[in-house]
Amino acid sequence: MSHDPPALIDTQPARRLEDVPQTTALTPLDAGDRRYVSLSAAEDVSILKELRMRLREVVDLPADRMRDTDYVKIVFSGHRGSGKTTELKLIERDLGDSFFCIHLSLDEQNLIEDFDYSLFLLWLCEKIANRLRDDGMPISEAIVDDVGRWFAERTETDVSETAAAATASAEAEAGGGFSLFGLGAKLLGRVKSEARGSLTRRREIRTKLQSYSTELIAKVNTLLDEARDTLIRNGRPAHLLVIQDNLDKLGGDIARQFFRDTSGLLRQVHAHAIFTAPVATTLAPFKIETVFSDSYMMPIIKACRRDGTPYEPGLDLLHQLTARRVDPALFTDPTLIDRLCHASGGNIRDLVRLVGQAARIARALEQPRIDERSVNEAVKRLRIEYERTLAPFARSYYPFLAAIHHTKLFGNDQNGTVETLRALLDNSAILEYENGDLWYDVHPVIRESKAFQDAFKDLPEPGE
Repeated sequence: MSHDPPALIDTQPARRLEDVPQTTALTPLDAGDRRYVSLSAAEDVSILKELRMRLREVVDLPADRMRDTDYVKIVFSGHRGSGKTTELKLIERDLGDSFFCIHLSLDEQNLIEDFDYSLFLLWLCEKIANRLRDDGMPISEAIVDDVGRWFAERTETDVSETAAAATASAEAEAGGGFSLFGLGAKLLGRVKSEARGSLTRRREIRTKLQSYSTELIAKVNTLLDEARDTLIRNGRPAHLLVIQDNLDKLGGDIARQFFRDTSGLLRQVHAHAIFTAPVATTLAPFKIETVFSDSYMMPIIKACRRDGTPYEPGLDLLHQLTARRVDPALFTDPTLIDRLCHASGGNIRDLVRLVGQAARIARALEQPRIDERSVNEAVKRLRIEYERTLAPFARSYYPFLAAIHHTKLFGNDQNGTVETLRALLDNSAILEYENGDLWYDVHPVIRESKAFQDAFKDLPEPGE
């Protein structure tokens, strides 16, 4: 079945300050959005091509005779705001002829604090049962009902209340001639709703499901196998591709539990999957590549080389990203765009935030265009935001950051720990770059802070 590329989403660059909020909204771009700029012009982003190639390698395998080891499990890591979700949406579009894609997004803060594999599998079952039903090709009612009842019974969720509600709904729709079609999906939805509620109930559900991990995987795979057969019968791509997005927001301990401690269970799931992951999961001693061999890193765009000199291909790309959102003529001086690009550190989200903030400040100052004062104020506000993030551990963080900026490396002779590096990578105070070699640097707005500059001056001289 062929899928034509979607029409371009006609988002024109803002030509008035009041239009800038619409073009700088901090949301991932949909496939076809004119604001999208390919990173290939400035970065060695072969990893994005390799990721697609890895998925295409399994397309020719018979979907109904897959072994557990044939299902690809990919980890896609990178800094928050680097553009991972936008790239994943493009993958869904580009591979739509070969895969039936299920996109799950972890957006609720209370779940981020204690998400685990059992909740992922519950979310997946509920999503796929409803998605195929909504697409007009429902999975076998008996199987969905069996899986839904299993989740409800194992988590001690009240089945009778949901069944009574389903019965009343069916009677109303059928005028008396009814069945309990959809009960299984409703039960999955009920368990999911309870898991999203109180922390106490969510932990109860997790604990109960974890105690039946073997059964859990078997039930999930039964549903996934039937979903695959349903897709085949309806002439749709038989390969399921599950994208679990926003796992890069997981904290250190939660991320390690998910990706390390339960990786064996995740690899048993009968579907191909892409999991986003925090950038710090690539660090030893965990080093996610030792657990998931198919691991890819979303690059940060370099505005500067390791020695601090401008990196023109990266700057050109950041200029394009800005120009797709705001007409350059809306700046009083083109060098102001350079200032914002450098201040972003190559983080796309921070660049978009800076541009939007500068436009808002210019409007507040009743200026017709974005001027130097507006740009400097926007940079200052982002700097203060990072300073607040660092404030609780300022005495240890700033010397650590100064040493990173000085050496562009992290080593055993450095003050601080690997956990400090993880924390500062996760909040993007430290950014990871590549140009043949891996190196680190401090976010440019932090380097403008007095606390950082004082710490940098206090660095010991070599040999001290």
